[in-house]
Amino acid sequence: MNNIAKQLLSKGYNVIPISKFNKMPTVPYEQNYTPEHARALINKKAFENKDIAIALDRNICCIDIDDDGITPSKTIYDKLCDKIAGFKNQPTEKTKKGYHIYFSCNDEKLKRNIRFIDSNFLNIPFNKENYEALNEEQKRKLDILMIVIHYL
Repeated sequence: MNNIAKQLLSKGYNVIPISKFNKMPTVPYEQNYTPEHARALINKKAFENKDIAIALDRNICCIDIDDDGITPSKTIYDKLCDKIAGFKNQPTEKTKKGYHIYFSCNDEKLKRNIRFIDSNFLNIPFNKENYEALNEEQKRKLDILMIVIHYL
């Protein structure tokens, strides 16, 4: 896991070693935890036999995809990968209910507005002609996805 932690750190993600059993940090983790802390832990091999968490900060966003009760999270994830070039290349975590997809972003509007995006919304073709036919909620969701695309 040390090599994966190094790769993530080199891409700008602040990584934390966590227990495989309870997903809690295995080192003291505080608000001022920095990439330098992570680098020192990598050098001490603190990520060996551990899982890795990515710390969310003002430059990192996470899209949380969960099963919506109708469509499996894998289907929703696959649709997003089909719609958004580069989506598959982002660090992705498989969770009990779905996926976490991490990416660099410094847009406050996006961070405050990522919310549930249902699978039916992803059936809408993302093009200018369809935009005018969308209702306000659909336009808002599409605008958010366009910001995501900008950062990938």
